[in-house]
Amino acid sequence: MNKYEIEVTGMTCGHCVSRVESALEPLSGKVNVDLGTNLASVESDRPLDDLLTAMSKAGYPGKLKA
Repeated sequence: MNKYEIEVTGMTCGHCVSRVESALEPLSGKVNVDLGTNLASVESDRPLDDLLTAMSKAGYPGKLKA
C-alpha cells in the first residue's frame, strides 16, 4: 500500500472536505482530508494519477506534496 500526501486546491469549507473524501474513498484504504492544512493523506494501492484524476473530476485539483 502506498502512502501519499496530496496538496488540495480550492477547499474552503467542510463540504469541500467531504467532496474530496468522497472522491478518494472508492480508490483507497484510508483517507484523511484536513481543511486547515489543505492536505489529503491517502493510503492506496492505486497509482497517484488515479487519485489526482478523481479529485480533479470532483472540482479539487491536487498535487503530491513536495
